[in-house]
Amino acid sequence: MNLKERITNIHDNQSRVMSAIIQTENRKEKIAEAEKALKEIEKAAGTRASWAFLILEEPEVRQLFVEHTKEFVEIAKAAGKMTCNAFMALRQPQIRSSFAENSKLLTKSFVQIAKAAGEDACPAFLSLGNPDVANLFVKDPELVIRIFIEVSKDTGKGARSAFWAFEKPGVWKLFFEHKKEFLELARVSGEGAGITFEALLNRKIWNLFIDYKKYFLEIAKASGYGSDSAFEALTTPEIGKLFAEKPELVTKSFVEIAKASGEESWAAFEALKLLEIRKLFAKNPKIVSETFVRIAKAAGADADLAFKELGTPTLTKLFLDYCKGEISFDKLSSSIMKEIM
Repeated sequence: MNLKERITNIHDNQSRVMSAIIQTENRKEKIAEAEKALKEIEKAAGTRASWAFLILEEPEVRQLFVEHTKEFVEIAKAAGKMTCNAFMALRQPQIRSSFAENSKLLTKSFVQIAKAAGEDACPAFLSLGNPDVANLFVKDPELVIRIFIEVSKDTGKGARSAFWAFEKPGVWKLFFEHKKEFLELARVSGEGAGITFEALLNRKIWNLFIDYKKYFLEIAKASGYGSDSAFEALTTPEIGKLFAEKPELVTKSFVEIAKASGEESWAAFEALKLLEIRKLFAKNPKIVSETFVRIAKAAGADADLAFKELGTPTLTKLFLDYCKGEISFDKLSSSIMKEIM
């Protein structure tokens, strides 16, 4: 959509909101106030104003806007281009009801979230759509804001993905109960923090994490977006048994694989979960990890495709044959590259 189309779209959505308000409001001064407010919201939200107006078209949100026009403008000025996300939070029944009863307190809280989360305000506002987050927010907004501030300050690049994870059922509850552990994980996981948060919902992963936190943090730091697949690999019977016996050895191998694979580490750990490969890893982690590193380096930007191909019977066999010393790495590598080219 070019700039002209975007501006037209904004004005069309704004007109629809005003038309709906005019149909329900007889007071000229209120209509004038709403019209002025919509212009201020457009200015604050910029090119994303059309999305904000789409939310305001919804009857229940629009009614709040009519009754608390000044507060909506205040939220928009604080949220800026994230205005639509802030307005979306008002779709949540508990928050909408609380806003209707105490708009000034909730507005102040929305403004604080916008300031605390900064560029990450979009997922922060959207996380309020999770009933678990919303319930606590309406009871104690200051507590939620303090947590958001802590997440933003302590987790750096991990804040955005952490806020996204808070939308998922169960994540917020577990985070709230074990905040210290989650924040430690987020600090080392970087942009993969949200993925690691979701992975901890798996009871097997959570139990391992509590018992072997030091090693999980090392793996998460190296794996980033691939952390969830790495953690899942640790719960497989074969690798899990070895990890319980020799956590340092397994952690070292996982870190080596993750560092060599970079952003494609998730694909490497998915391949490691394959039954025959994980069986071999349990017997000889050194040869498996070294081979994974060589594959990652040989495939380069196509490492994810290379690791996916290990899931085919032919290439699984060739991988095992190489690890057993029965074929050369060139044979394995060329066979993989032939499939992904």
